[in-house]
Amino acid sequence: MDVEALRELGWKNDFDQQLSAADVSDCMVVRVGAHFGSQVLCLRPGEEFSLPINQIARCGDVAMGDWLLLEADTRRGVRCLERTSLVARKAAGEKVKTQLIAANLDTLFVVASCNHDFNPSRLERYLALASEANVNTVVLLTKSDLCDDPAALQQQAARLKQGLVVETVDAREPTQVAPLADWCGKGQTVALVGSSGVGKSTL
Repeated sequence: MDVEALRELGWKNDFDQQLSAADVSDCMVVRVGAHFGSQVLCLRPGEEFSLPINQIARCGDVAMGDWLLLEADTRRGVRCLERTSLVARKAAGEKVKTQLIAANLDTLFVVASCNHDFNPSRLERYLALASEANVNTVVLLTKSDLCDDPAALQQQAARLKQGLVVETVDAREPTQVAPLADWCGKGQTVALVGSSGVGKSTL
């Protein structure tokens, strides 16, 4: 098992401690790159492949970002490694059910725009979600070119939580997006949450 190669996918020392000698010799470690309902995309150094959910049933409910142990020969699931963080929310519907969103994040970017979408109450809900997930949070206020005073919105957002980092950007301008590289280095895992149309895809 090439741990250094796994670090490029976000592997941390916490996961080393969860592996036995047998795990290292007999199992394959993969990271869930995407969840398609009936299948999951698995990532490992130099390779990616999809597996049906029933093949990893022993791993339980998995989220994008989870680390899984698979049998090296059959690629059947063995177990899911203990998470360092988990972003989850209540699923829609009458039944109380938790929807897993993403696991093992280093940073969660909460994205809102500097126009009619700016809503402090909505930001507070996202911040509460991040707090429960035990993940570092940065608020990104996009479309700063559409606002006469983006600094005022930045100050308003910063007051929502002590020590909260808030960045205002025009995502089309590379020089404005460049400071985000501090959270997006090699081996870092970042997720973006926010309403539709706020510029997540552009970022």
